[in-house]
Amino acid sequence: MSNNKKDVKALILSGGGVKGAFQYGALDYIYNHVLKRDENFKIICGVSAGAMNGAMVAQNKFERGKEIWDEQIESNVTLFNFRFSRLTLILYCILPGIALYKKLKNTDFLFKNEGLRKKIAGECKELVKNLKENDTYLRLGVVNYQTGKYISVDPTDTKSNEEAVDVIMASTSIPLAFPRVLMFPPGQKDKKKKYQYFDGGVINITPFKDIFDITRQLDFQKKYNLTHIYSVLCSPLSTRETEQYYNNLFDIAARTLDISGNEIYKNDLELFNRANAYVLFRNELEKKLSDKKKELDEIYEIIHGKAKFNIKKYSTASNIVIAPEPSKWIDFLKSDEYNPKKLLTWKNGNSSDELFWKQFPTTLTKTPKRLRAAYDFGRFMANEILGPKR
Repeated sequence: MSNNKKDVKALILSGGGVKGAFQYGALDYIYNHVLKRDENFKIICGVSAGAMNGAMVAQNKFERGKEIWDEQIESNVTLFNFRFSRLTLILYCILPGIALYKKLKNTDFLFKNEGLRKKIAGECKELVKNLKENDTYLRLGVVNYQTGKYISVDPTDTKSNEEAVDVIMASTSIPLAFPRVLMFPPGQKDKKKKYQYFDGGVINITPFKDIFDITRQLDFQKKYNLTHIYSVLCSPLSTRETEQYYNNLFDIAARTLDISGNEIYKNDLELFNRANAYVLFRNELEKKLSDKKKELDEIYEIIHGKAKFNIKKYSTASNIVIAPEPSKWIDFLKSDEYNPKKLLTWKNGNSSDELFWKQFPTTLTKTPKRLRAAYDFGRFMANEILGPKR
């Protein structure tokens, strides 16, 4: 505690589709080995899979979120399915070329996600109430496809829980894979026109900036002191190199997501670390020059001029990043964290990196053994990075 303010922690959850299993596995370790009993995160910022995971954590429903992932993995309870039946696909294949072209031209998504909406609606029926009662700051990232802008939404600004569910669904709606969410601009009183909203990860996979926007608010600064930020990413920070040729639509799309997502990851993290370093530098300066306001202001002006960043407005804390590390994959498969009965195997000639990219799930994978491995790998990596606690 400092200055009668409560010490709190923040959580940043990236996007990544079903690779969110890794993310929840890391949270499993954090909740059971790092946080104090009955402690929760005060700030949660999530995009895509991170929005869904974050909505559970923000309501103090971590254990229920774990049950949902177990249902998805162990019982193969899928929350999305391919849009077209086998018969429909066969008919498409025998249609004349022009008819098939017209059909594909009017197809805007490939997977139905009604199951996901039903699950989220059931688990988040009191989301707004829970956030207000616990004074929890939750931010969910979406993209407005008409304006092309990323929007960070505070669910407590929505008019109903149904609108809050729309925001979560929009944040998880990967373009082309899932249907867009049509809704009024979140948090705005003017309800003249609905817009199309998709996954915030299109622009911002890791919503680092939202931390700064929250911690600069006066109500937050009066009550809380941010001590730690945990950033849990669904994908590695390194781009895999491959000699594979990509010859079909799905492989090319997956590789494009892999490359572009990784670049956004790295850019987001680099910008945040740089801004974070400036703010931490300010904190140290204020300790040493507490009685020299004029000199401090001069230093701040110099930094503002060179970095275009007003460090006087922000507060922050040290940032701990947890992400899949391909070089650790075989170590994980050999560890106590992984159950060999889960059937992922390897040969002694396989490199860890090579095996990781073959066995770690892709964005829309539904193979139970790969999802279970991703979840357990999250626990393993969190242990590697954070060490044993409690």
